[in-house]
Amino acid sequence: DRLSSYRVTLTLAPGTVVLLTQGATVLIEVVNLAVMAAVTWQLWEYAVRMGEGHYTTAVLQVPIQPFVIVAIAGTASYVLAILCDLSKSLEKFWRE
Repeated sequence: DRLSSYRVTLTLAPGTVVLLTQGATVLIEVVNLAVMAAVTWQLWEYAVRMGEGHYTTAVLQVPIQPFVIVAIAGTASYVLAILCDLSKSLEKFWRE
């Protein structure tokens, strides 16, 4: 893809450019993991509040909590995908 082909060009020792690129990739994935883990945690807190308060939609009186649980499943799946990508990036970083 477009982002993985981007390279940082510096005139340092040979191999440093690849190391900087892989290091940046690892750093970005760690930040992404932290943000999405926080989003998942906050969705969990929100689902607990919706369940305890028995919140429903205004017109149809449909409970809100099941929809929040579906959102939690989606963000948790994304967190797992980020962990897989992070493990691959760390392996590639340490190999080079």
